[in-house]
Amino acid sequence: MLKVLDTTTAGIELEDKLLFWRRAIKSVVYELDITFSSSKEFRGIAENCPLGDVQWTRIKSMPIQYQRHKQHYAGQAPQILLCVPIVGRTEFTQFGRYIHCQQGQFMLEHSNEPYKFSYDKDIDLWAIRIPEDMLRTRVHDPARFCAINFDGRTDMGKFFLDYLDAVVNNIQQVPEQMRSLVGAQLTDLLAVVLEGDKRILNSTSSSIKAAHLARVEQHLREHLSDSGLSAQNVASACGISVRYLHLLFKETNWTFSQWVRERRLQLAYESLHRSTGKVSVAQLAYQLGFNDHAQFSRAFRTRYDCTPSDVLNRYLESH
Repeated sequence: MLKVLDTTTAGIELEDKLLFWRRAIKSVVYELDITFSSSKEFRGIAENCPLGDVQWTRIKSMPIQYQRHKQHYAGQAPQILLCVPIVGRTEFTQFGRYIHCQQGQFMLEHSNEPYKFSYDKDIDLWAIRIPEDMLRTRVHDPARFCAINFDGRTDMGKFFLDYLDAVVNNIQQVPEQMRSLVGAQLTDLLAVVLEGDKRILNSTSSSIKAAHLARVEQHLREHLSDSGLSAQNVASACGISVRYLHLLFKETNWTFSQWVRERRLQLAYESLHRSTGKVSVAQLAYQLGFNDHAQFSRAFRTRYDCTPSDVLNRYLESH
């Protein structure tokens, strides 16, 4: 259901309109300190449409400055606010970074960090609020994407803004029980755009990447026996996206599947060299997550130029 909050319904007194707008923003976005540019008049319209856990709001108003302070978000679940100007230009400061954003661009704001957001001319924008936990399941550390300008005029950025435009133009025809799916798809697509941005990829520090990779590798080592081991469940267990997981492995010159296969084969080789002969090659293969004994033997021979049985027999003969 679309909720429309229009200052023209608040009466003719300016004081009533300003109070109305403060309450409207708190209702559809969250609590903010608001400074109005004009002391003589104000006009504003906020249209809100829930998309499951995602809240879509369109804001049209005269110039304003919004500020978010610690007291506003104390005890509140963190949100990521996606801002997409349709008409006008915004200015934003957070995490010590200052940016401006205009038509054809978009940016993210973190609800649980202080910030300042303003525009000095009439604005028309989309403000899309996404729970941080929801975005975090798709991208690692959503906060690192905040206060950065993203280009919506080319490549996946354009595709994303075109998708948002299609949602705006058609959401009223989407049954309410299906709108949560739209919110999830929107978040999926945003995650792809964010992690595909070359500035983000290049700015990620090597020490952070090393820590992430170490955690992933530790998890893999502890679960190599799991035949259902996949990039999806490993990424989920380590709190990163599948895309970021593949990025980490790309920089090691391994793919995820190559790394897993290599470690399993390596562990098999070491196990065969410690074997007492009580465990067969087939049993060892299944213990290390290989579903197919023949496939394991072929991979082992390709890697070590001998079969698992050869290694086992040589070891047993020498002991």
